[in-house]
Amino acid sequence: MNQILFGLALILFNFTASFGSAETGTAVILDFLPDFVGYLILWLLLEKRRFNTLVRGLYTGIAIMIPVAFLFFLAQIQNLVIGDAMLDPRNTGWRLLNSILSIVTQIYADYYGFFMMAAALFGGWLLLSLLEYWSRTNQHKLKCAVCRVGMGLSVLSALCHLSSTFLILPFSWDWIAYPLSLLLLGCAAFAMSDAQVIEEKTRD
Repeated sequence: MNQILFGLALILFNFTASFGSAETGTAVILDFLPDFVGYLILWLLLEKRRFNTLVRGLYTGIAIMIPVAFLFFLAQIQNLVIGDAMLDPRNTGWRLLNSILSIVTQIYADYYGFFMMAAALFGGWLLLSLLEYWSRTNQHKLKCAVCRVGMGLSVLSALCHLSSTFLILPFSWDWIAYPLSLLLLGCAAFAMSDAQVIEEKTRD
């Protein structure tokens, strides 16, 4: 289950680095651990762990996000991919691709909070599925309580990301949302600490 936590961390947090110059129009803000990799990891791992209907629904939702996140990643690296090719009038294909990716970049810049909100809610969804699993008996009350706390944290983190789209504060909303997501990740780690139980149940 450690790989699931790694995939979840990739979609909950951004690990970005800047390259190029904004003055020359070659600036690239690259997420060097892209979200689509995290979604892909989760999709591959959950494919064999769909132990209840909630996980099956989460699996489908993540499958939808993979191409969306990959398109956003392409938009980030469009200057690296296309380069000066778009300047040649004969390269209509590259120019069209550049136009599409430019639109995608604008969408991501304007509605970044919505996509981070979705990532936080996916974390809560995972904890909801674990809550349903552990609540089948009265032997895992602590895990159930931690799952509920994590679900609450996912909602709070999602609301912070959503608010970043509409409300401007003197400081970044990330200073609130990311610590909440970090606590959410800790709750998920505790809820999945007996991974072998789920593995055995899945194989039955």
